[in-house]
Amino acid sequence: GFPVIVATDHHTFVLCGYDRISSDEEASIRFIRHDDNVGPYVAVASPYLDPTPGGESYSPWRTLIVPVPEEIWLQPEMAERAAIAFLNASVASLAGMGGKSMRLSSLLAEGNLALRTYATHNNDFKSHLVGRIDDPALRTFRLARLPRFIWVVEVVDRRRRAAGDAACVVGEFVFDAISGLQTLVLASHLPDGIIVFEPNGDVQSTATCGPNHYYPSGGIGPA
Repeated sequence: GFPVIVATDHHTFVLCGYDRISSDEEASIRFIRHDDNVGPYVAVASPYLDPTPGGESYSPWRTLIVPVPEEIWLQPEMAERAAIAFLNASVASLAGMGGKSMRLSSLLAEGNLALRTYATHNNDFKSHLVGRIDDPALRTFRLARLPRFIWVVEVVDRRRRAAGDAACVVGEFVFDAISGLQTLVLASHLPDGIIVFEPNGDVQSTATCGPNHYYPSGGIGPA
């Protein structure tokens, strides 16, 4: 609920949102900033080239201050790196099984997978799963013993997202956000099933996912 603060060489302002700009050639993110010198809802196409309507330049952005609850110690970059490693290992181990695993492997090989990472309270995460994922995965997540705050790294199908389909998430990984320097994978939710882990790495519970594994993002705003 707190905005991101941006600092340039001589000014600070806040980011209050973003949207995605897609074309046949590329897809990019446009930021929306609130600036007390210029006004609210100023669209910025690039943090490296940020001219104001009055002709002044805030380029480039130097620092982003992202407020998070004080209980969160694990850095999101560490969670994303672990998610990438876990995704690659999972796809490699499932290669040749066909079906949903083959679809995920093809998306990864074609470069059509992206990551979306957000932090949340475990109760909010579980409550927002209703109507978003299938029943077997929902039951497994609801019974999982999770810490108060978690990082969720979603695996997004770029093609479905570019087509405007809200159901563009094909998998997600859950990490312990209060674990400091330890990157603890608490759950892996991929097309072939969900695995919930204990903090020591032992399997806590598993479930097989339904036939349609695409679902909407659990984060705030567009995926």
